[in-house]
Amino acid sequence: MNKNQIAELIAKYNEGLADPSEILHLELLIESGEVELTRLRELIRFDETIDKLKELFPSKNLIRIL
Repeated sequence: MNKNQIAELIAKYNEGLADPSEILHLELLIESGEVELTRLRELIRFDETIDKLKELFPSKNLIRIL
């Protein structure tokens, strides 16, 4: 697979249009080191969401229960 085809596959994945076989192929490209995870928009959003969750604190009501 050439660089243009890989870029098209990543774009399709990032737009939510990749089918299961394309996602599998993309996973294989990631495993082989041909594609970096940082190029996948969904994972970046997931990582940002996790960072936001780290900032949250339990409410005082929850603390009283514990």
